[in-house]
Amino acid sequence: MQSYRQNKKTIFMLVAPGYAFFLLAVLFPIGLSFYYALTDWSGIGSFNYIGFDNFQRALGDRV
Repeated sequence: MQSYRQNKKTIFMLVAPGYAFFLLAVLFPIGLSFYYALTDWSGIGSFNYIGFDNFQRALGDRV
């Protein structure tokens, strides 16, 4: 019978790829989107950091 410590290692090794995939496929794009929201990038060319000006303009704009 394996010890509890060996079982913990096995469980970690089986779960770690799922966590890595989650980080790459879900959390990384969310973080990158927030980073791009803080710039004036239009999708082509260079971008400049403008901070929360995009959010202030969106929240202050009358629709």
